[in-house]
Amino acid sequence: MNTQNHGSSQHGAFRANDPLVGKTIGGRYTILRLIGRGGVGLVYLASQVDAAELVVIKVLAPDWAHNREALARFEREVERLGTLHHPNIVRMLDYGHEDGRGYMVMEYVDGVTLGQYIRQRGALELERFVPIAAQILKGIGYAHSRGMIHRDLKPSNL
Repeated sequence: MNTQNHGSSQHGAFRANDPLVGKTIGGRYTILRLIGRGGVGLVYLASQVDAAELVVIKVLAPDWAHNREALARFEREVERLGTLHHPNIVRMLDYGHEDGRGYMVMEYVDGVTLGQYIRQRGALELERFVPIAAQILKGIGYAHSRGMIHRDLKPSNL
């Protein structure tokens, strides 16, 4: 399941002056550009320095970095995501803290979100929808069987 908004041009307005763009965090990941925003986090496309591979990094937003409840929720998310290993769920690869802010590194899934796909091509025909829905349900079912709830399931997060 794709949980990021990869490369959407709608985020171009806040890419240019982001202080993390160009910075290397954790000594291993160079931030390339901001690709999305969540409730308490910012989502970046980054390159893994030692492997020259693309990854996605979710960083706790500056406004939430000193909020104990937000930090605790972020830490719980990191802990739970680290236990999920399923072909229909994006894998968490690494996590850490940089400049007092938590971050998690996830695999990069090249392509568009389900929301972008629908906007580009229109409503899905049943023959196309059923296999996609089956993948979503398998991933969500697996996560639920391990006590995890997505809380923001929508086409732009798939």
